[in-house]
Formats: sequence, structure tokens, C-alpha cells
Amino acid sequence: FILFINLPPFFVDFNIHPTKEEVKLKKEKPVFELIKTALSKQESNFTDIFNTQNKREFTLKQNVKGYNSDKVFKVLGQIEDTFLVVYFDGELYLIDQHIAHERINFELLRRVYLKEGKLKSKKLNKNIKLSLTDIEIERLKTISDKLENLGFEFTIKNNTVALKKIPIYISPKDAKGLFLELIHSLDTELTLENLIGEIACAKSIKAGEILKDTEAQAILKNWLATDNPNLCPHGRPIYFKISINDVKKVLGRI
Repeated sequence: FILFINLPPFFVDFNIHPTKEEVKLKKEKPVFELIKTALSKQESNFTDIFNTQNKREFTLKQNVKGYNSDKVFKVLGQIEDTFLVVYFDGELYLIDQHIAHERINFELLRRVYLKEGKLKSKKLNKNIKLSLTDIEIERLKTISDKLENLGFEFTIKNNTVALKKIPIYISPKDAKGLFLELIHSLDTELTLENLIGEIACAKSIKAGEILKDTEAQAILKNWLATDNPNLCPHGRPIYFKISINDVKKVLGRI
């Protein structure tokens, strides 16, 4: 049998094997009992399967009870206005607020793009002008269609580029830097993931920003709902965890 199990991300430890061939369930007993109960209700189906040579597939579904991150996870504070300190189930998590927010924005933008085929743009009150080299102009021409789908609208005259519209998700002060960063990307074949990842990065809160408790809770809740809460769009880890038992051992409590 092959079982596909959906669990909250913090119930699984992905770091016990160097090549990720194995994972560890933090709550093994309740998960085992849940599977055992579900499968026991399908005993007649198993009899049918074993009495035939044909392969069969079936799905078992149980009522899903959502978990409230406000109650399960406790935000203790902020370190250096950059890392959220969160307590959950005997472990402390240090969460990078920027890349957690980046993961949230990345997935939201990607859903919009996949649904509509492009991102919305906003017109600038005053064009942003950039002077580019011949190499940069040639590079820009090769990715112009992709940039337009992301919400950029611009004209090229000789070596001067005038930005007329930018994605609604970023501010004019971030537009120039982001535009140049996309042109200078070392990735010769910019993918949707790369492009939207850059916009998500520019849109997200930065390291060094002081967050209110409500803002920290909102980031935590939305981050836990993402498809991949472990890594940012660029592949960086979002959090680092410390076991309270390890702390107790060091301090002589165990």
C-alpha cells in the first residue's frame, strides 16, 4: 500500500536523513491510531483486493479538523527586529520574518498569475528613466514579454528606458532596483518562479522592521497555510528550531 497523509508542517521532521529519504512524525502514536482506525473500516475492501489479481486504488477520507495557529503557536517576541520567536510543542522556532512573508507573497502572486495569465499594473505619475548599456538593452529585449506580463510597461529609445507602469504590488521606490535586478539576473532563461519570486521579495517586509503583535500573528498564520513553509522561493530555510529538552539538558534540568 502507498499512503498519502496530509499533516500540519510542524508535525513532521524532514531533517533526520541527509537525502530526505526518511522523515519523522513528531506525533507517531495518534497518526498511527488514525490510520489504523481508517483502514479497519475498509476491511471488506481489502478482502476484495486480495481475492483479485487486478490492482485497485481507493481513497479514505476522514473529517478534517483545522487547527488554530493563534492557540497552538505562541509568538514570544522579536529578536533584532528580524526574527520572530515562536513556541510550539516543546520547541522554540526562530522565524525570519522577511522570508516567511516572502513565501506568503510568492504563493499569492503565483496563484493570481496562473489564474489570470499576468499581474496587474499601475500607472506612474512620473516615468522612471534608466540609462542602460548596449548589453543590458539586448538582455531587456529578450525578456520584455515576460516583464510586461508581470505588470511592467516601458519604452526603449536608444539606451534610455522609461518605465510607465509597474506591478501594483510594489512601490515606485522599489521598481527601479527590481527592474535592473531582473535584467541582470544570471538565469538566462528566467522562469515564472524566478520572476514572481523577485516581486514577492520586493513586496515583503524587511529585516529590521518592528512588527506589532497582530502583524506577527498574521504573518505566522498565513505562513503556516502556504504550500511550502520550510523554504523561501530562493531556497533559503525560513526557520531554525531549538528543542526545549536540549535547553533543559544544558541547564541541568534533565
